[in-house]
Amino acid sequence: MRTLISKIKNSEFLSSGELLKLKISLVLTFLFLFGILTIPVSIIGEFSLEIRIFLPSIFLFLFILSLIFLVTNRLRTSMHSSIYSFVGLTMYYTLGSSHLYGYLLIFITLTIIIFYQDIYTYIIYGGALTVYGIIYIQTNGDVLMGVEATSLLMSNLVYQGLLITFFVIFLIHFILSESIYDNLNDQYFKTKTDIKAYQKVALRYDLELADRNNENQLYHNESFKSSVEKISQFISKVLDVNSRTMYEFVEFYFFLYRQDLEEIKQSKTDNVLIKKYTVQLEKYMLNKPTEMTEILYAFAGRFKTTYKQPVLKRFNYDIDSLTNNKVEQLILLCYMYIYLRSEPTQFDKWGRVESVLTHDEVKSLFTSNEFRGI
Repeated sequence: MRTLISKIKNSEFLSSGELLKLKISLVLTFLFLFGILTIPVSIIGEFSLEIRIFLPSIFLFLFILSLIFLVTNRLRTSMHSSIYSFVGLTMYYTLGSSHLYGYLLIFITLTIIIFYQDIYTYIIYGGALTVYGIIYIQTNGDVLMGVEATSLLMSNLVYQGLLITFFVIFLIHFILSESIYDNLNDQYFKTKTDIKAYQKVALRYDLELADRNNENQLYHNESFKSSVEKISQFISKVLDVNSRTMYEFVEFYFFLYRQDLEEIKQSKTDNVLIKKYTVQLEKYMLNKPTEMTEILYAFAGRFKTTYKQPVLKRFNYDIDSLTNNKVEQLILLCYMYIYLRSEPTQFDKWGRVESVLTHDEVKSLFTSNEFRGI
């Protein structure tokens, strides 16, 4: 329970899979408490014998199944199974009783589906449950409203309208949030692609500068290697890992700097550990555009002075924001075309900035979505 509360408090740092697992755990906890408190009491009510036996058995089976799927890390299957459990519980009360709490349980089940934040699940299960609720109100409206209802038709329409409105409002919310999420996701991957391209250029120039100054790269520095070994020994003590194994792991890490990683991963060696360690260590190589180099450059950049002018004033290539005059925009395009056709801006086959764009390449650049800001 303490671990569960800790995960809830720190849910912003969980991955999507861990967050889904946490949601399923909370739903199953609520489902267990709700079932334990309501099913034994409802059995002595006005439910028929078939409903008293069949539906609780189905509920118990689905609950155990959801728990098994959760433990075995089949999260999506566990999510669907937990929804089926709530749908079964809803049908248990709506079919076995004509009381108002059967109608209210439809809202509870819809809320559980909303809690998972999955638009397709909400449309399929939520839509089917809403249709079922409308039919349920139409069939049992006279009992739900009571004989005192002044207008049975109007009362049915009000209850049905509330249910439809509830479903539609959250459907609109899902559509809008899904659109916002897709835009953010596209921006994220575009930014990651740009950062990786900048890292390649930075690594290339870093290597060139080191060669000019006869300096070793950080991963060839003995003091860096010694620091990594000391940290690895500390980790081996904390995690109770054999120090010899950790030492060999560090040696293999520095050995990979002198090897072609793609060749190792595609080789048909019988040693599975070599490929496994290569894949794991590739994320921490400092001579490739990885998240490790991104962290390293971000840290080093904190101690470097930069221009005081705002970035937008220094690197504003959007012609529409520079001027609204069409003639001036055309002149700017001409200047850009002349520059790109005459000045070396591209890498040649030896990795030097010596290549010039062709006419077709400049035309393709000007008509691309990135250049037009689309």
